[in-house]
This record gives sequence, C-alpha cells and structure tokens, in this order.
Amino acid sequence: MDNLNYNDGLNRLNELNMLNLNNLNNINNIKYLQSSEGILSSKDIPKIRVIVRKRPPNKKEIQRNDIDIIEQRGSQTVVVKELKNKVDLTKYIEEHHFNFDMAYDENATNEMVTTYIKQQIYLETVRPMIEAAFNKAKITCFAYGQTGSGKTYTMLGSNNGKDLNNPGLYLLCAYDIFSYLEQERFNHLEIWVSFYEIYCGKLFDLLNDRNNLLAREDGKQVLLLNYY
Repeated sequence: MDNLNYNDGLNRLNELNMLNLNNLNNINNIKYLQSSEGILSSKDIPKIRVIVRKRPPNKKEIQRNDIDIIEQRGSQTVVVKELKNKVDLTKYIEEHHFNFDMAYDENATNEMVTTYIKQQIYLETVRPMIEAAFNKAKITCFAYGQTGSGKTYTMLGSNNGKDLNNPGLYLLCAYDIFSYLEQERFNHLEIWVSFYEIYCGKLFDLLNDRNNLLAREDGKQVLLLNYY
C-alpha cells in the first residue's frame, strides 16, 4: 500500500501521464442538473445504485452478422429480445424488460450520456459519490460483467487510459478528488492509494509487483491485509 499525500499524489498522476488539465478543466464548469432531470447530489443519491451500460457489437460479432438483441429504452430500462416459436412454429419476438437505476446505450461515451440529457456518465453516476466521500461517507464503485463486456473501457477509458480525449472513471475520480483537496476545508486531508486485483480467488497488490496478499478480519470486523 502506498501512502501518498496531496502533492505526492498529484506528482504521481503527472508522471504517469494520467492527468491532462487542458482536456479536463471543463468538468468543473459543468453544473449539476436538478434531481428531477437525472443528476443526483450526494444528499439525494440512494445507498446502492445499479447502472447498466450496453456495449456496441465487437468486430467478431459484426463479421458474423450477429443480431443485436439488446435495446436500451428511456433512462432506466434494458430490453432483451428473445426469438421464440409458437405452437404452429410461427416465429415471434418476446421482449424481457429489466429496470435499473440508470441505463446507457451503445452510443453513450464516458463523457456524453444520451442526447436528451447531455451530461457526462461520470457526473450522473460517480461524482455524487465523491462529494459524499468528502462528507465522511464510505463509498465503493466497481464494474461487473463478463470478459469483453466493456469494464476496462468504462473504468480506464480508450486505449487502457492512454487516450486522454476519452478518460475513464478512474481518471475523472482522481481529478475531482485532488480538486476537492485544493479547497481550504479539505486541505488537511491526505490520500492513501491502494490498487488490488482479485483473480482466481487470490489477492494481488498491483502497486507492489503483484505480490500476493492475505485478507483477514479481526475481532472487530476490520479488514487486514498481510503479505504471505
């Protein structure tokens, strides 16, 4: 685990070429919409939100002429279209509707949501959590899905985070966190950074050469991480 204070953290981000203020300064100029228009403040956000993002067909699916059976409708509904046969073998499409807190289609990017909202995915889904964290809330944001579903693209952006024209949620979070720390009421805080991978039931420390870690809970249910 690395212990990074504000200046060290900012220098690390610059060294890794992960922070481009010229590309990201416009984020601070974007105002929240009211809750009725789809943007939630940290006071309004539910404790748990499930957000779905549909990815576009990949190259192999396009080459096979696969049919897209997923459709996003409105801001909260995903429809799965299933081809079925009637008793007389007539084919028909049965639609299965699934509702979530937010749903984005394949045209949404890490910056832009659907055309009728014209805001950023980050602003709608994650930035209220950053605000809540600075109000002493404990927060967690993670991407879940099968291989190839778009988790890395959403979290890291284009080209695994190297294309700063389309940053991922990690970078946008980091920018906002350090922007908060520039405020006088928060400049006494320090940043602790850890980066772990859970793979095949094992825990790896990605900031320390992927060393294996052992996760345990003490009697007070506090999580403790130790090296083997």
